Amino acid sequence: TPTPSFSRTKNPTTFSPISSPPSVSSTTRPSPQTESPTKEPTESPTKSPSLRPTGTLSPSTSPTANPTKPMQQDKTTSPTRSPTERCCPANDGTCPDDKFTFVMPLLDLSPGSDYEPFINGTIDLGGDGLYDLHFGWVGKEYFNFQPIPMFNGGKNNESDKEVQMATAYIAYDCEAEIVCVAAVLNARFLTDNPESTVDEEDDESWIRFGDQDGDQKLIPDNAANFSYVYKADNSSAAIGYEGCWNVDGIENLQNITNNYFEIHFNTDGDTTSTGKPVRNNTYVCLEPPQECDSRTASPSKTPTVSPTRRESPTGPRSPSTSPTANPTKPMQQDKTTSPTRSPTERCCPANDGTCPDDKFTFVMPLLDLSPGSDYEPFINGTIDLGGDGLYDLHFGWVGKEYFNFQPIPMFNGGKNNE
Repeated sequence: TPTPSFSRTKNPTTFSPISSPPSVSSTTRPSPQTESPTKEPTESPTKSPSLRPTGTLSPSTSPTANPTKPMQQDKTTSPTRSPTERCCPANDGTCPDDKFTFVMPLLDLSPGSDYEPFINGTIDLGGDGLYDLHFGWVGKEYFNFQPIPMFNGGKNNESDKEVQMATAYIAYDCEAEIVCVAAVLNARFLTDNPESTVDEEDDESWIRFGDQDGDQKLIPDNAANFSYVYKADNSSAAIGYEGCWNVDGIENLQNITNNYFEIHFNTDGDTTSTGKPVRNNTYVCLEPPQECDSRTASPSKTPTVSPTRRESPTGPRSPSTSPTANPTKPMQQDKTTSPTRSPTERCCPANDGTCPDDKFTFVMPLLDLSPGSDYEPFINGTIDLGGDGLYDLHFGWVGKEYFNFQPIPMFNGGKNNE
């Protein structure tokens, strides 16, 4: 049965810009566009991905070859504990109710769980446009993580705002005290800037919880597993990083939720960040899910069960979906889950071999699209799909409309081949 996803919201929420950013003080680096860059560009990286197992998490395997049709996941779905069956910190009001507040997913990131990512130098997430078509990065790694936009110089607010150039993904296992993060340049940015790379500088690749420059950071050297992410067609050119940290063993680390934070790397010598308090820009803030808030007594929810892990993004390609995203507050859906018929309870045509077994073959989802079903889209002039980057942050197109549909890339002139 397709994953029920409450795909329909009649009207996406519009988030009003805040009048002023949260008041946070910090000594920050100069903005790349107006002053000298944080670091002088170094020579282009030549290192291969390096795993640094320093804690209790298991190392992941390295990628291999090229995809075609959907691959078999490396493990079956295991039960996932809901947040209230794990630790679940209450919302203490630290984060303002604004467009810079994100919800921290509480997932089972313990070794071998469905939600633990493979730290192997690839971002195996279908729908983000990053090496989906030709190199098969079409899995569900980071599918249930919180995506957060990253900007040149951390300029994340109007009128100083830069175009989004990268995306970070974050989740927290507050029972096992594990944080996993990936941060990578966006496919569109790499298309427009094919020579750009992320600097493999460990002192510039970090995550910090708190709003002071002196606060403890998650860095490559204190990670349980860490790797830079490399271009699929050039293994020496870094485009981001991914890692997991056993945070209970890191001294002086501030709160993971109910706190301001920053995810950071350097691109071509200049800062790329989720946000910095320079002029009218600001740090972003992480709050726990609403069901953790004892004041609302909301019923607990289990994260959408979807095997996220593949040994490597190769082999047959499965239907990919856009990553789940709630960039601000989760939207209230307009209806509850209704039973959805499985394909075999509907018509289900057999594969007659018409389609070749190649990179141009996609799988047609069979869904209940009858009026009023969970999967019927609202035809109302909006594409209410979180994670596609289309009016997510300021206009609230963050629902799950078309979430279970098959995404297929489109090209100028239909030019879709090498």
